[in-house]
Amino acid sequence: VQETIDQEPKSLAEMINVETQKRELLDKYIKTNMHEGIDFYTLKIGGKDSKPSLSKPGSEKFMSLFHWKATFQMDTDTREMLGNVPGMICYLCHLVSRNGEIMGEGRGARNTKLDNNDPNKTIKMAQKSAMIDAIMRTGALSDAFTQDLEDMPPVTHSSASTTSFRTPP
Repeated sequence: VQETIDQEPKSLAEMINVETQKRELLDKYIKTNMHEGIDFYTLKIGGKDSKPSLSKPGSEKFMSLFHWKATFQMDTDTREMLGNVPGMICYLCHLVSRNGEIMGEGRGARNTKLDNNDPNKTIKMAQKSAMIDAIMRTGALSDAFTQDLEDMPPVTHSSASTTSFRTPP
């Protein structure tokens, strides 16, 4: 951060311009390529539409856009932090570029109790959560999406809601 603050005004202005253009392009990509009910969904919570929640197909579109692949490993740090709860499965997802560079990471956890003690389903869900977390963090997508709304208590899915995505100022 200090390095950015110490930039000359012209250099800082160029950085801001480039970042603004990137966000505008990303916003256009979201509006054009992301489809409600497939790539993201909204729920009715308290009578209001939720923020769009990124789904697995949407996260895979971002991986394709940026030429990343997801790799997974067990996340023992998170499991320990959660108290080594029996049935808790935790994963760390790395987003890896074509040349093998780790571009970002995300974490996901899930307990087998949520999946009728089916460890295979729990593993898939924890990995999916970790991947979506990695995509959102690395792609700076929190202004457009949230994640894991399906883990909240049952609510009514929104029908024909219109979602607009904003580009940060």
